[in-house]
Amino acid sequence: MKRKIASAILICGLTSLKAQDLKADNDSVKTQMITEVIVTSSYGTKKLKEEVVGSIVSLTEKDIVTTQPFESIDKMIMGLTPGVQIVNNTELGKAVNINIRGLGSIISLNGLTGTSTQPLIIVDGIIIREDMAFDASYFNGGSIAEMNINPLARFNSDNIESINILKDAAAVALYGAESANGVILITTKKGKKGKPSYTFSTQYGVSQSINKIKYLNGQQYAQVFSDYNKNNSANGTGSYVWNGTDVDWFEVMNGNGDFFRTNFTASGGGKYFNYRVGLDYSKNNESKILNSLEKKGIDASLGFNYKKL
Repeated sequence: MKRKIASAILICGLTSLKAQDLKADNDSVKTQMITEVIVTSSYGTKKLKEEVVGSIVSLTEKDIVTTQPFESIDKMIMGLTPGVQIVNNTELGKAVNINIRGLGSIISLNGLTGTSTQPLIIVDGIIIREDMAFDASYFNGGSIAEMNINPLARFNSDNIESINILKDAAAVALYGAESANGVILITTKKGKKGKPSYTFSTQYGVSQSINKIKYLNGQQYAQVFSDYNKNNSANGTGSYVWNGTDVDWFEVMNGNGDFFRTNFTASGGGKYFNYRVGLDYSKNNESKILNSLEKKGIDASLGFNYKKL
């Protein structure tokens, strides 16, 4: 025997969510298919999200905003990964500080920023390490000045397919002590079966310093310096005479910057092989003088299906 529902109301609620009142009738059946989330596991294989054990943050190429004038991938994902703190570096091309599990307790022996907190970075199964560089003045008799070069600045951001960040201790069982600060797995794009396809993109933008700091002019600085000497010296003397010259050092050190990037890729594949080749060029001139970075790169990948050979 079928019984019709006259005026039944279903109340649906969940902790921290507002309850909803839904009218139930004979024609209120609704079906909605939910797309399954696929993530790349620690071994590089793809699994359903509910099958993955551990804390993993996954980003696809749609999540990574490549239109922003950033020179490296890690700067592009700032603010997109919960629980991952990325501290930017004002110098173009230098390594940023990435904290996945907070600040490390081990102090760096050589004093380099981020040595004790940097996660393990793996691109297509290959471990990527920070590069070291010497200041040019060292070769002219100057002192040694080391700095970390960002290894991710060498990769073309348009060639990234997905980024997976392993945040829990399970990564140590897979990659050893080097992964104590977490692991960043980066997968690049590969060629697909089909006719050859070509893509070309170019970007150009300008930048300008904001929040200009208002400094003392020459006369004001001379007055403050003279007052300081009078109050600080024992005999109350030591005036500073202004010579009438004013220099706006903020304008001297900052100007207009520009950004240019172009990228070309060709990809395709057949029954047995697939290929992808890319060329990229970028030049970033910051508004701060003597802070620029120019990159020229080529990347190529060739794959084959050995099961069909």
